[in-house]
Amino acid sequence: MRSTGVLLVIAVGAFFVTSASATDWLWQVTTDPADDSSPAWSPDGTTLAFSSIRSGNFDIWTIPATGGTATQITTDPAYDVGPTWSPDGTTLAFDSDRSGNHDIWAIKPDYESIAPASLGEIKATFK
Repeated sequence: MRSTGVLLVIAVGAFFVTSASATDWLWQVTTDPADDSSPAWSPDGTTLAFSSIRSGNFDIWTIPATGGTATQITTDPAYDVGPTWSPDGTTLAFDSDRSGNHDIWAIKPDYESIAPASLGEIKATFK
């Protein structure tokens, strides 16, 4: 979507998508009253990953770029923020204090495989 002149606008904790000229159209992607922040486009432009406090603490979520139902990706009581997609879209990296320090963690699309990003296969994804 980025290559087609689309802008992501963040206003009052919600995300909106508009044309690059901001005159053609506008739609709201997130509608939850909680604070949504740190959006990241998936490489194919179809999904936004973001941080949100909608579960009671900051976790990582995804939502279709056209809007719809958000999916909670992380459920740890830790502070999970700042998601970033791997170039091939197969992994999300994010900052978390789940180990007692703020470290970079990575999660695979099945949302079951999670590990510190400094480990083997997941580290290779972000080279």
